[in-house]
Amino acid sequence: MTAPRSGPEAWRRRAVWWFAGGLLASILVATAVFAFGESKTMVETIGKISPGVVLGCLGLSLVNYGARALRWHLYTRGLGLGVSLPRDTLYYVAGFAMTVTPGKIGEALRLWFLRRGHGHGYERTLALIAADRIADATALVLIALIGIALLQASVVAIAPMAVITLIAVFLAVRPRYLAIMVGWGYGVVRRWPRLFGRLRIAVKQLAKLGSPWRLMAALLLSLVGWFAEVIQVWWVVRALGGAIDIWGAAVAFAVSMVLGSATMLPGGLGGTEIGMVALLTQRGVSFEIAVTTTALVRVTTLWFSVALGMGFLPLAMRRVTADGKIRGATA
Repeated sequence: MTAPRSGPEAWRRRAVWWFAGGLLASILVATAVFAFGESKTMVETIGKISPGVVLGCLGLSLVNYGARALRWHLYTRGLGLGVSLPRDTLYYVAGFAMTVTPGKIGEALRLWFLRRGHGHGYERTLALIAADRIADATALVLIALIGIALLQASVVAIAPMAVITLIAVFLAVRPRYLAIMVGWGYGVVRRWPRLFGRLRIAVKQLAKLGSPWRLMAALLLSLVGWFAEVIQVWWVVRALGGAIDIWGAAVAFAVSMVLGSATMLPGGLGGTEIGMVALLTQRGVSFEIAVTTTALVRVTTLWFSVALGMGFLPLAMRRVTADGKIRGATA
């Protein structure tokens, strides 16, 4: 994996463009959904949102981001990268600026920080992205499956992602099978030896993150982080006058997030919102409350994270650029 031929300014421009495009798409989705409701009732429902509820939602989102940033630091320590917790947290939060890229691939910006500021090659850090994605998916699928089991609901919607996640977890725990697959792939194409060589290195790095205690710690942090967002959904529905139990909120949030991720659209836009509204109304929540809840939760989760990322991105850029110059001068 070669370094992208771009500097800090190019990354900033990309972040701004994706932010603007994603925000516009989100506004269009919200407008389309709003059009299906009764405008007067919808406005009345929105008026029930208090500043306290908004601040509480933002606080719960910070719990999520903090737990996942700590998980990222757990992974970087597992790879022996020697990055401090404050710096890892800075990189992780700044990476949220690229959340609204297709499949969140832009969040690989975190690897660029590690390369630019600390000299770690992509083949050494690529395992971080894989482990991060697997941990998020595992936590969301587990929350959804527990909720579905307790509510005796249908597992059809989550089944494909559950199977994929199970396979991914198995490969993370037993990376030697990934190494076999990489070798098989090279045997088939017989091209790009350097690329396949770096993939082998990446697989070896993933093996360092596959210890049982590290996987359990990462899963616990993931569950804490994502369940904080579940509490948001439950709290907002009840604050707006609706009725839903915590596991109904868990299924609505987790399944919609998984479905949104499966679309590979920027930030899961469209798929996540439609899924959450549909699942909330299925649990007996009125359409207006479901739409308002979905809108508020997405603002305080997705768009709050992007805003934080945009705010911390310039600082992260300055830090890694300065560190890179120091490292180059002392090399």
